[in-house]
Amino acid sequence: MKSEDTPIEPIQELNDTEVLDIQKASDVEQPSRRVFFTEITNERVSVSIKRVIFLISHLSNADLSILEDFEEFKPLLSVVQKSFVTLGKEKTFGKDKIIVRDTMLLAPGGRKSLASISALYKLNLRKIELEDFYKANMNILLSKDKALFRDYACRDSLITLIHALHMEDFYNSMNEIGIPLSLSNLSAKYVEKR
Repeated sequence: MKSEDTPIEPIQELNDTEVLDIQKASDVEQPSRRVFFTEITNERVSVSIKRVIFLISHLSNADLSILEDFEEFKPLLSVVQKSFVTLGKEKTFGKDKIIVRDTMLLAPGGRKSLASISALYKLNLRKIELEDFYKANMNILLSKDKALFRDYACRDSLITLIHALHMEDFYNSMNEIGIPLSLSNLSAKYVEKR
């Protein structure tokens, strides 16, 4: 969960009437704030902006358990089908609001591997396959072939992100916000809306 500070590009307001620089340095310390607009209508419109961090992984029980501060945020997590996730509203960790999702829960039955998920999308982004020895000994792969180690990790992250974004996009098409908890949750919402 600990990360380096990285610059964040400003977000542009939908109607191009005003650039909202909500991600400037002072906002990092403010997980939420209220802004007012008068450009869209003649009335003053109040908008609450809340920053929520989505922590997305594939096989979260493996990914999260190796983090340095896992024991500190472990009480915020629930287990669903052997995956660590947050249930209900976002959880507070330090000054941040977080939601944890696992793309294993957003994959079709029998196609839960990243290789299967990457095949769902028409992208030239296939999972990099490694020998079982290196999968069990990633530290050795890092010392022997740093480029392959990096490419393997980045590709897995990209496949996970792309899948989560597709699920979020479909969820948003049903007027829901965020990344759904599971494919079952997404399906139930779909049936409910139809």
